Amino acid sequence: MRLLALRCGDLRTDAGVLFEGRPSGTTADVPIMTHAVDTGDGVLLWDTGINERCLADLGGYLGPMMAQAFEAVGTPETLTPARVEQAGFTVDDIRWVVNSHLHFDHCGCNRNYPVATWVVRAREVAFYRSKLHNPLFGLGAEDLGPAQPPDFDYDGEHDLTGDGSLVLLDTKGHTPGHQSLRVTFPDGRRYVLVGDAAYSRDAVESGEVVPPGRSSIARALVEDWFGGLLGR
Repeated sequence: MRLLALRCGDLRTDAGVLFEGRPSGTTADVPIMTHAVDTGDGVLLWDTGINERCLADLGGYLGPMMAQAFEAVGTPETLTPARVEQAGFTVDDIRWVVNSHLHFDHCGCNRNYPVATWVVRAREVAFYRSKLHNPLFGLGAEDLGPAQPPDFDYDGEHDLTGDGSLVLLDTKGHTPGHQSLRVTFPDGRRYVLVGDAAYSRDAVESGEVVPPGRSSIARALVEDWFGGLLGR
């Protein structure tokens, strides 16, 4: 089994808005991350980054309010589909597309993998389908995934493969159906991909998860952090 971290462009924004909840005047480039887990029996994509339209016309795609807060930095060659291909995978290799949550920078390329099984909590899908075309969210239905919500939902932990290697953790708080992924290798190494449940290692180790609303990271992520990777 292999775990690959793929940097798929950046979001340029005011660092204070992210870390303190208020503008600071300090600009930061926040990595947009996709992770690929090659299980040997298909590849899991953890989040799919931004849509190419964010590069061409972020204001037209997300609306003027979001465009004032964010600038997409990158090229088509740095977005998830290109990065996945550069890693040696084809569209047919992708068995699962798993979204931590449905913000625009985590699900923008879902539609590029129509054959993959889409894994996201049904309550997350229902919430964001109710927000389609809201300028604060800027999502189109085609970005979320299949036309219908998944035919299952789950609370607490969900063992995706049945062998404990890929376990979804309930970390709602950042969004109603937020989830994180614990990856366990045969030798016992564990990595946790958190997708905005926390923004830094310090936040996990101190327990002071910022901005507010991410306290659901709590026990499961803190216990699994040590010896592992905190993936945005």
